[in-house]
Amino acid sequence: MPTTARFPTAIGECALSWTDLGLTGFALPALPHFPSRSAARERDDPQSASVSVAPLARAAIPPAPSPARAPLASSLPPLASCPPAIAAIIARVQRHLAGDLQDFADLAYDWSRVTEFQSRVLRAVLTIHPGRTATYGDLARALGAKPGAARAIGGAVGANPWPLLIPCHRILGAGGKLTGYSAPGGLATKARLLALEGIELAG
Repeated sequence: MPTTARFPTAIGECALSWTDLGLTGFALPALPHFPSRSAARERDDPQSASVSVAPLARAAIPPAPSPARAPLASSLPPLASCPPAIAAIIARVQRHLAGDLQDFADLAYDWSRVTEFQSRVLRAVLTIHPGRTATYGDLARALGAKPGAARAIGGAVGANPWPLLIPCHRILGAGGKLTGYSAPGGLATKARLLALEGIELAG
């Protein structure tokens, strides 16, 4: 049975679950709350604006997202009692969502949670580093898949149990179009996660 830890971040409460085999799931906040773009710029450069702009009001910490989105368990240890390796991952997630970008390709994922095809697709997604994007077609070519495989690849990406950690938000539609995102907040969350990495899209 996986163990789950919930923890605060700059955009709300996230959840991470694991077993001895590796990470089994990750969940973004049920109601992600990002600072307004003007507030974020002023935070990074206090001299950039003459009028103070406050971040969007913080919502109360929401309940954990539905277990259907990620295989999270009911056991919730205090953060202080988490294994050191898990505490280190939590700290990295907190830094990333605060703007100190991280790459999570080195983490130990429990690939038994997904099919062999999903594993191949998600391992390819892990090679896309912060600040970069790829299309479903790019993934198909990287995997040596047939031209019609983009739909199946999209399904594998959409079922990602580790959003953010395995950066499915960096996968775009043909021509760099912002397309579906199954994590809470949908396309709005996807756009803001990309913006956090310096990628602004028209939509």
